[in-house]
Amino acid sequence: MLGHLQGVPVVCMKGRGHFYEGRGMTIMTDAIRTFKLLGCELLFCTNAAGSLRPEVGQAAWSH
Repeated sequence: MLGHLQGVPVVCMKGRGHFYEGRGMTIMTDAIRTFKLLGCELLFCTNAAGSLRPEVGQAAWSH
């Protein structure tokens, strides 16, 4: 999806291919390379993962 967020041009993607699905590395890299060709300078990735460790709270940021 291409659009603007508070006046900033953005491109959003839902999901991606995975190398372990046996379709090669390009399934993962083609979208990112396309973003770069469109002028993307910053890539912000999120995921839906959790932890069984109680000390890691909900919506915790890791770095």
